[in-house]
Amino acid sequence: MATVSGLRHDHFGRPILVPLFGDPFRHAVRVGLAGPAVAGVLYAALRGELAAGGRAWAATLLGYGLWTRLLSRHPVNQVAPFSLLIPLIGLTTGWLLFDEILQTAHFIGSALLMGGLAVNLFGTQWVLWLRKRA
Repeated sequence: MATVSGLRHDHFGRPILVPLFGDPFRHAVRVGLAGPAVAGVLYAALRGELAAGGRAWAATLLGYGLWTRLLSRHPVNQVAPFSLLIPLIGLTTGWLLFDEILQTAHFIGSALLMGGLAVNLFGTQWVLWLRKRA
């Protein structure tokens, strides 16, 4: 829990509770509107959604946990640029775990992204270093 102005704030409350209470309500409405004739199709769809939802929920908890920990220890302006790495991590994970084939555009985009992040993080130091050399 992070402390803001002396108050304790739980960063995990919303990411945990919204999927637990929101999704079952949404599925109950779907079954109620569709009727018993399509219950089997909805059951199969629900099984797939629960499987994907479980992984997404775990990834969300991990992401929020790491992000909250970083924000509680470092200023926002130092942490926020790293959100640019999310697409790159997604591409790399897909390539490593699911054997996705990456195209040239993916590599070019990744290089541009990493270059932009490097300029954002180290640009001021590079300019000062270049001025010293000149």
